[in-house]
Amino acid sequence: MSSLDAVLSAASAAEPSERIEFRDPIAAHGENAIEAMTEWLGDSRLAAFAIRVLEVIGRDPDLRSSVADVLQTIDREELPAHLGRDVEATLAILRPPRPVGRSGGGGSNRPVCSPGVDGRGYWVMRTSADDHAYIWAEAQRGRLRQGWGWNEAMNLDTIAETLRRGGELTGDQPLTMRARRMRSSEPDGMRVGDIVVAPNLPVWGELSVFRVAGSYEYAMDPPQPSGDRFGHILPVKLLVAAVDRRSPRVSDALRASLRVQTRLYNITAVGGEVERLLGREAPTRTTTGSRQGAAWTEAEYATLFGRFPPKGERPSDDQITALAAELGRSFDAIGWQWQDGERYCSGASASTTSDALKSWLDRTGACGRRRPTPI
Repeated sequence: MSSLDAVLSAASAAEPSERIEFRDPIAAHGENAIEAMTEWLGDSRLAAFAIRVLEVIGRDPDLRSSVADVLQTIDREELPAHLGRDVEATLAILRPPRPVGRSGGGGSNRPVCSPGVDGRGYWVMRTSADDHAYIWAEAQRGRLRQGWGWNEAMNLDTIAETLRRGGELTGDQPLTMRARRMRSSEPDGMRVGDIVVAPNLPVWGELSVFRVAGSYEYAMDPPQPSGDRFGHILPVKLLVAAVDRRSPRVSDALRASLRVQTRLYNITAVGGEVERLLGREAPTRTTTGSRQGAAWTEAEYATLFGRFPPKGERPSDDQITALAAELGRSFDAIGWQWQDGERYCSGASASTTSDALKSWLDRTGACGRRRPTPI
């Protein structure tokens, strides 16, 4: 067990009134503790404590922007309202002032997004903030297990059948829907032959890479110390293990994509960087993007402008890279879309803003105003 795992285990087991004593010992682990704490935001017992730890880490000038970048990517919809407000308050402290007159365009030194092999999917799958030794042992046996699977009702196949019949999800079932795309039968699910990057395996700060070797299964093991039984199983073959995420082998674009804090997401837009990590030749093309291409969906608008409001601060290059990987869009497509929304909301010339985006911004009030719908 790593020293970070040890202090995390002790903090998790501590009484709420005593847990604060572990704040500074966890914060001392710096960058690795950032990711541990952002994963704890998904645990109702530990989320408020995690925010306090992140505040302390952010006092370090070298880590301040990293904490702010990671907090900015958190999906507020997965947090109770009061925790969402705490995250925003922490960001207000950590986020540097927006430079006067800053351009909405991308930086010249932005990470390059290199797509992977055509027809092959690339994913990031977070397993659990706890029980690393068990999860790593299982992964080496070809079973990559994910959390939120501790009773029979949480079987993703069971849930899919319930939804097919028009039924409603009950109990713990909504929690496990984050893993939905582990099922190869989902239209946007994982496929045999896809590549999976698993952060924090075997220990915090390292990552391992797997190839999907079979279809999703559900089989619970006895409860682990965290109480989870890790019923979700993805059959895999280990390709590379224990790569330090700060290693030169991990490109800036891939490292940025790992900052997204959802459980399972697609990073095909930076699949070429994964291929290089594996020592393979990657396609030479890069995703330069354009204002054309596949039409944006309202869900994509909600993701982009929900995390980076059009009247707020422009997302950093790292944040754009991470979101590009998550949405399967190019760096430029993300940057231009945000800039178009920002210009429209600010009342500046918005000649490049699509009618679809204008309509969405008006209907949702994302600009801070709602325009009446023409009769």
